[in-house]
Amino acid sequence: MSKTITLNHIGLLNFDEKQALKFYREILGFKEQYRFSLPANEAEKIFAIRQDLQVIVFVKDGIKFEIFIPQKMIPFNPAVNHVCLNVAERSSIIARCKENGLKVTEIRRPDRVTVFVNDFAGNVFELKEID
Repeated sequence: MSKTITLNHIGLLNFDEKQALKFYREILGFKEQYRFSLPANEAEKIFAIRQDLQVIVFVKDGIKFEIFIPQKMIPFNPAVNHVCLNVAERSSIIARCKENGLKVTEIRRPDRVTVFVNDFAGNVFELKEID
């Protein structure tokens, strides 16, 4: 049987870039792979946070963390905390989520569609299609 779901990354909120760099690079030994910005309009759709978020991606030994850093301090909101899964047949998972009344958020980008679903407890899962 082939793998149909594997862990892609874990997303966590951090309020201080210097502390994030110290913890993930110096303490845990992760390498910074790349950075990107999540625009406020997308951050609001996905995580209900109305501001741009700087994201630093750290990797080590097949583990990937996306660390979200807001520009302004916000009340602690674990909503950016999410698990990203590599899945086969993403469309069937999306359909099952919708059938069960779960929130599905699709962010259309020029080269892809990024999909997030919420479980019954409100936890956020990003679904990446695998071949």
